[in-house]
Amino acid sequence: MVQRNDDSKGDAELAPAAGEAKQSAALGAPDLRRRRLVRGAAAGIVPAILTLRSGGVAASSGCAPLVAIDSTDNGNGRLRPPYTLGSPSDLRGGEKCLTGVTGASTCTTNSGKPGVNSGTISGTVAPPVVGSTDRFCTGVGNNTTVHIISATSVSSLMP
Repeated sequence: MVQRNDDSKGDAELAPAAGEAKQSAALGAPDLRRRRLVRGAAAGIVPAILTLRSGGVAASSGCAPLVAIDSTDNGNGRLRPPYTLGSPSDLRGGEKCLTGVTGASTCTTNSGKPGVNSGTISGTVAPPVVGSTDRFCTGVGNNTTVHIISATSVSSLMP
């Protein structure tokens, strides 16, 4: 059947949806259309709310997974192999370098990986230079231990 969107009379009548056959006799066509519109809007909004809520739960856990742990060995923030956790190939550039992470700041993520729940963002991992295995935490000085997290994990550390 064809559904009309205006209130003018026409030869097409709204067919009741499943479960609305008894209600359609009591409701007029505009009321029935309004009810269907509300149900359709709710069906579109609920998945978005669930997505936001589950993202909020993940962010509120407060344990950002670590990509790497290492120490710098010069004033340029060059990371010194071998890494305590991770490797140079794990770093693509853009990850955040945290300093001041203590034993009390470490945690275990829901997936069982090591993580951190606090620290000072002191720099960013520079993009790799072609042909070099060196990685650098810009803004971090010499002989400093850094805990490296992905740029997207930073929101987990925000209160």
